[in-house]
Amino acid sequence: MEQQYTYTADISWSDGKTGSAAADGLPDVVVSTPPEFGGPSGKWSPEHLLVASLGSCIMTTFLAIAEASKFAFSHYRSHVEGTIERWDTGYEFTRITVSVDLGVADERAATRGERLLHKAEQNCFISNSLKASVELVPQVQVVS
Repeated sequence: MEQQYTYTADISWSDGKTGSAAADGLPDVVVSTPPEFGGPSGKWSPEHLLVASLGSCIMTTFLAIAEASKFAFSHYRSHVEGTIERWDTGYEFTRITVSVDLGVADERAATRGERLLHKAEQNCFISNSLKASVELVPQVQVVS
């Protein structure tokens, strides 16, 4: 193993089906069981955090690749949707779709942008760590 990094989080129960996640130097995040499983609405759930982690990993990987490739773009937005199914062994994420809207200057950049988005998904360590299938749906727009 050439490199190894460790990330920590402290999770504390507060009441009911709610708690908080904390990490050194970061703001606390209130976390809860999702409403579908009896938790209160309006709180981040582990399920939301997982799909947000995947979406932000693909974005930050793309940003690193774009910078190294000197690739210019005007905007990056994504919508991440995860599907959980119940199996005999319990619930699990079975599919996560990351729809990315990327703005570029021309058609040549659109082709390159789509290629770099796929490269970002393939190199995202969160994506590579998941059992669920991950689908990237790029929509690269030429923006005048």
